[in-house]
Amino acid sequence: MEAKALVAYYCVMQFVYPGFLFALFAISIPIIIHLFNFRRYKKIVFSDIRFLKQVIEKNQKQQNIKNWLVLLCRILAISFLVIAFAQPYLPFQKNKSIQKDKTVSIFIDNSFSMSTMGKEGELLETAKNKVRQIVDVYKNDCQFQLLSNDFEGKHQRLVNKQDFLNMLDEITLSASNKNLSQILSRQSQALSQNNSERISYIISDFQEKQLNATSYEMDSNLLVKFIPIEAEKQQNIFIDSAWLLTPLIKPNSPVTLKVRLRNESDDKSENQPLVLTINKVQKALQNFSCESHSYVDIDLTFTSSKEAFQNFELSIIDNPITFDDKLYFTISPSYKAEVLIINDKKDNAFLNQVLKVDDYYQSSIQNIKQLDFSAFKNKQLIILNEAENISTGLIEELKKQVLNGGYLLIIPPSNSSQMQGLNALSSSLSNIQYAELTRQELKIDKINTQDELFKGVFNKHPQNIDAPSLHAYYPFSISSSTRGSDIFSLNNGSPFIFKSDLGKGKIFYSASPFSDEFSSFQKHAFFVPFILKIAIGKQIAPELYYTIGKDKLIKFKTENDDKIGYISKDKFEMVANIKNNQESKTMFVDEQINDVGSYHIKGADKTKLLASVSFNYNRVESYMGNFTKSDLEKINPSAEIIKEDISTMKKKIELEEYGISYWKYALLAAFAFILIEILLLRIMK
Repeated sequence: MEAKALVAYYCVMQFVYPGFLFALFAISIPIIIHLFNFRRYKKIVFSDIRFLKQVIEKNQKQQNIKNWLVLLCRILAISFLVIAFAQPYLPFQKNKSIQKDKTVSIFIDNSFSMSTMGKEGELLETAKNKVRQIVDVYKNDCQFQLLSNDFEGKHQRLVNKQDFLNMLDEITLSASNKNLSQILSRQSQALSQNNSERISYIISDFQEKQLNATSYEMDSNLLVKFIPIEAEKQQNIFIDSAWLLTPLIKPNSPVTLKVRLRNESDDKSENQPLVLTINKVQKALQNFSCESHSYVDIDLTFTSSKEAFQNFELSIIDNPITFDDKLYFTISPSYKAEVLIINDKKDNAFLNQVLKVDDYYQSSIQNIKQLDFSAFKNKQLIILNEAENISTGLIEELKKQVLNGGYLLIIPPSNSSQMQGLNALSSSLSNIQYAELTRQELKIDKINTQDELFKGVFNKHPQNIDAPSLHAYYPFSISSSTRGSDIFSLNNGSPFIFKSDLGKGKIFYSASPFSDEFSSFQKHAFFVPFILKIAIGKQIAPELYYTIGKDKLIKFKTENDDKIGYISKDKFEMVANIKNNQESKTMFVDEQINDVGSYHIKGADKTKLLASVSFNYNRVESYMGNFTKSDLEKINPSAEIIKEDISTMKKKIELEEYGISYWKYALLAAFAFILIEILLLRIMK
């Protein structure tokens, strides 16, 4: 490395074990030996020393030089040997101290996007190899934490180097994914167990949607190092989502399914097949094309069968990312819409006749004087037909029914003198009052086709219709705080059918009775779709599918009251509590479901099928956008970004963690001076 780089990156020489430097006092030993040993003279008897005088003077000078050189070699040999044991190094400027214990946490991204290929093979295997090189840098007494997207319990504790490497071999691709804040929080929590220098490595392809770095929180005590791994080519075509155009699925009826497909590649996708399978039998095949970095919605039509639960599979063919090439979902046809008609003095033949057009609608009739409130349960619609005497108990029961999601149709009585009870009810529900009866020839000529009630009924807005006539009606007095809208309006601007929201349900107020004396609405073509649509009520369609790792609460409908249930698929089975709610049953599955497909829910005896549900992988991994180096620098300016290949990366980390070590050179120098001493003693005799 150049001198300027050394000045920029390194500090003054330091020692790993500075305590050994006290051993430098050992250099006093050769000095003492020199002072006391080399000053002693040996007596040699000669007959005449006249001829030796000149030689002795010459050898004396050589011996003094030799003695001083031997002393110097011994001093330097001892000095360099002591320095070698003290382990000198030039520390990296960012490193706090290599003398301090280090605790290292390494997060390895094992999400599905790591199944793509990079320059060095599959991204996950490349990441594993980099982790092995990182671990090899640190000393054997260093403690490690291994972390993956699974957040397993065993990965929360600190382990030694060998246990870490054993756990690393067990890491495989996973459907789970965690954002950057969750990862660093888990690392900080584990590393805080030891009072040591905390180092965090995050090895990932750094997908934008997965890491969600906007919620990232920095820990000043954590030294963070990002190691991005890049795929050679980022491309993916996947099934994004699917939904039904109507929540109501009737047996043996046509159903339209919307499927959204996305192309996250740089090239346009053309004539790709989309296959629909129902209960493992192929039912539809349609080709699609999609522009680059765009999406397309495809309509698939199929006929719903009579089976209680129908399991579907949508599939395409796309490589190398395949986890999102299939989408599983389940539908359950609805077999009945229960309607309760409450009469006072007489039936309404028009209502009875409409509700008999299809076996799907099951209506029951009760007289207001002989009501059974338990019959209100599971009714999608209650029709209060020309009720005059309305008790406070009935008002409370109707209010409870609407609050819990039921629909209520209020038809005023023909006798205008018996409106007190109805006004008490309407005032309690929606702050609405019926005014005095008005006799006037009007037309019911406006229909709110944009209301969700008429979704799918009209292909286009009705023009030049033969509007039903109105002879007499009760005008509404509506409070400004009332939430609602007109469904049908009169040509004078007044509402004929007014819809009001209350809790989870809805209330429909009619301005007149459905009889010939008041109007012709009950004989008009508008009447049938209106009654049939509100008779369906607030049908809460079950979820088409759930997402693994995201959805932990399953909702389904069943008449079974078991409090314990089993959810199973193939060889997987788990037991869970079933919670009974007003509208549906719920089951909490936590994070135990890890495989896609259709699952069966059975009761406590494992014989009766209560529901069927489908699970899919989260599509957040399907999007190919990745953070660049500049993005990562903005996320955490203090973090280090390492993009070198494996061998260069190891050398760089080793350099940063332990600086430039010189103990080997010191040891070689010590041996060199010992060798020089030996040569001096043997050669210079």
